[in-house]
Amino acid sequence: MGVYAALIRRAREGGSYQVKVSLCSCAMWIGTLGFLDKRHLRREGEQHRPVQPDMFEAETSLGFLSRPAPCVEFTETKGYWAEPVLRYRGSDKPEWRS
Repeated sequence: MGVYAALIRRAREGGSYQVKVSLCSCAMWIGTLGFLDKRHLRREGEQHRPVQPDMFEAETSLGFLSRPAPCVEFTETKGYWAEPVLRYRGSDKPEWRS
């Protein structure tokens, strides 16, 4: 949530922000919330239907690759993968990429 809040603030005000969190404090805080009575939860209707993920597919030297695509899309920065997507370990040439 801290990163999400920082991204929203950056979009509105600009700048950069540092987020500091403590996993121990978060775990202790969650323990103070109490228990949820699951009898009152209803998971019915269209909004509770499982959503099929978008898939990323590519032909590689190791065969066909199919995996879920990133679940986040940005309007300004598009996701990309360097070609080839999948390589044999140690098969790269010892050179700098430009």
